[in-house]
Amino acid sequence: MKKEYINTMDEYGRNIELDQLRENTSLPREYFETGFEVYEKGTEFFEEIQEDLEHYPEDVSYKKQKRHSKLGRKMVYGVASVLTVLAISQTLPSSVGELPMSQESETTVPEPETVTMQTITITGTGELTRELVNAEMSRYELQETYKIIVKGNVTRIGRSAFEDCDNVYAVELPDTVTSIAEYAFVNCGELVSVVMPDTDLHIGSNAFANCYKLVFETVDTGELVVEAFAFANTTIRNLIVRESAGEGQIDSHNLYAGVAVENIVFEEGITRIPDYILGGTRGYSTLTLPETVTVIGYGAFGGCSELQNIILPNGLKSIADMAFYGCKGLGEMVIPDGLEYIGTQAFDFCDNVVLSVMEGSPAQEYAELRGIRYTVR
Repeated sequence: MKKEYINTMDEYGRNIELDQLRENTSLPREYFETGFEVYEKGTEFFEEIQEDLEHYPEDVSYKKQKRHSKLGRKMVYGVASVLTVLAISQTLPSSVGELPMSQESETTVPEPETVTMQTITITGTGELTRELVNAEMSRYELQETYKIIVKGNVTRIGRSAFEDCDNVYAVELPDTVTSIAEYAFVNCGELVSVVMPDTDLHIGSNAFANCYKLVFETVDTGELVVEAFAFANTTIRNLIVRESAGEGQIDSHNLYAGVAVENIVFEEGITRIPDYILGGTRGYSTLTLPETVTVIGYGAFGGCSELQNIILPNGLKSIADMAFYGCKGLGEMVIPDGLEYIGTQAFDFCDNVVLSVMEGSPAQEYAELRGIRYTVR
């Protein structure tokens, strides 16, 4: 039976089972000095989850219930394992910062090169499947944290190949890789660094979703074919937006949804903001579009709930339907005098938006028709 994931930003934004696990494993160091107390805490957590399952509504899938139970067992068994390795001396990172939720947040991430850890080398050809990964890793006596280096002529990281590898800290992929399948690294909660291949990549849906500590330095939308939620709940320091992003894809929804973006860089000379390209992204409150932009694409900023202020270029001619749908934090927006078209639902569910428009302009007519607050300048 295939593992089910709910492809909504709410689910990824606050995934209940992951949050519960993280909350209950953030134990003070003194617990590790008195192992019995740790084991008791883990056991209580497991019992709570088992009790919760008895009260689950009927429409909750068996698979999701099983996942909760699995996490509870992980807590108990994981804590019990700690008791057996307390005498082993290892150099591990003392802490890893949480992902920034906005530009004001700061994240300090230790570089993998500075951390002494176990290195696991996996060699293959063609597709690296989950079965091959399990077989290769079974040859090692795994430590609490480890780095994975993929070698050989591997061209594809298969579906769920490293899913739920809780203790993987860093990954290096060879330049032979051209595809990373859906769920390939999903839920690798301690993953901090991935050395990506220097090639044009296809990245499947949810491939890195819920890798909360993972930070990508630069992602170029023109060099990747990305499917929905591929980077959900990771951080991208520099996202390069190109006009060609998403071209030729059957479904371009939610490509970067759920990503915390620290800096958005628009391609020089860009004239159109691609459909859906920044929909559901977070981490920034103010944005200025280049003066060369004449069209804002369908759903381009839909669901950017943290966006409060956007400065539109004077030459803007068209705002497509759903362009700012659900931008609840958006305040006053100055509409350029020459704007000719606004899509029907472009500002739906923008509860706080106030459009500044020219008297008698298409923007004023639109605001009156849709019941959107506006001021005349």
